[in-house]
Amino acid sequence: MPNNPRSTTGGIVDNEAQQFEITSQTENVGFDFEDVQPPGFAYVDVADRLFITTVSNGTTNPPQINVRMLRPDGEVQVIPISAPLNAAARTPQTTIVPLIEGYILSVSVSASATQTTTTLTFVSVALVRNPATPIAQTFVLCSGYVNNVIGFGYPQSSPQRMTDGNGSIHAIGVTNPAPGADWVFTVPTGARMRIISVCGFLTTSVAVANRVVSLLVWDGVNVPFQTTPGFNQAASITDTYTWADSISQAALFAGISNNPLAGNLILSAGLKVQTQTAALQAADQWGGVSLLVQEWLDAL
Repeated sequence: MPNNPRSTTGGIVDNEAQQFEITSQTENVGFDFEDVQPPGFAYVDVADRLFITTVSNGTTNPPQINVRMLRPDGEVQVIPISAPLNAAARTPQTTIVPLIEGYILSVSVSASATQTTTTLTFVSVALVRNPATPIAQTFVLCSGYVNNVIGFGYPQSSPQRMTDGNGSIHAIGVTNPAPGADWVFTVPTGARMRIISVCGFLTTSVAVANRVVSLLVWDGVNVPFQTTPGFNQAASITDTYTWADSISQAALFAGISNNPLAGNLILSAGLKVQTQTAALQAADQWGGVSLLVQEWLDAL
């Protein structure tokens, strides 16, 4: 066998020509042109309705809902809906919208106006037939919170409950009580709140007495949590009291007392956070009370 002049080693190789060819593969993808399956399983007719529920803790700007439907004639129609909100905070508002016959291709839900970071707006879109009531809902298409950046919709978003997600972190001021009275904060109807921190100051009058401040959580009867700083506040002094999730107890210093709260203290509507001050005098005054909370809507 002669040497191959193109061999760099000078070795003896076979000069027989090699045949190279590409073998085509059989097609793996095909399309049906007859008996085509429907584009989705959300088929509706004129007896179906959209059952829209909206609720917010502080805005009346209606969220925007856009429904894309495929009609029997093959045309795609968009149904825009401006879903109203109840003027009363944390109060649900329902809206019934008639539909045409066809397939629901998509539903998108977004905020129609800029919302602050403290605003919560929850929207649920479901299918229903008469009687159009919450218990008669046959299929929840989508539900969740809307914001300024991105909305949610069907079919890409998993339905959320009102108590899902990160909630809204914001401060709440408490109105000063009358002199000689403790302050009280009640979780509003339609809300669920995690108490992150509480802060306020007590100014004592010249009346001589040892005031002992306690912070308690209760429902008007049962007291599941109560704590005290462990010192007496004398007359003619202003001391600031802070309670916060997971901080350590610290002795009073420069008129400031730091105290622990129960970790992850989540309260439902109607529960109260308040002080209970032993030996509180008639002219003693609580002021500057505020709470840092993480809030979810819980209106249904």
